[in-house]
Amino acid sequence: MAEELAKNGTILAVRTTSGRERQVIDKLISNVKKKGYNIYSIVSPNEIKGYFFVEAENADDVRVAIYGIPHVKGLIEGREHDLKEISMKEIEHFFAPISEVINVEEQDIVELTSGP
Repeated sequence: MAEELAKNGTILAVRTTSGRERQVIDKLISNVKKKGYNIYSIVSPNEIKGYFFVEAENADDVRVAIYGIPHVKGLIEGREHDLKEISMKEIEHFFAPISEVINVEEQDIVELTSGP
């Protein structure tokens, strides 16, 4: 489904103050709900500090929605100062499962490191 939206819209990277991504995203979500901008999804990978990705119908919706939000530094630009659109291939590795499945069988010794 995300691939369908990306084909019709655009994915842009928003630069923020490092450590303030969650605050900016919360305010952005509030703006989208109040004003009805055509923003489909927001992704904030833990591996990238100071950035998050926004999928929207067009760049103007993102630009207007982030305007005036504290800690927003701007949209990432490509060469010649035009906006850099992010492809789904560039960010799909953030959606991949990070842990592999381990087969545990009877009589295996297992060490629990945390939990109730």
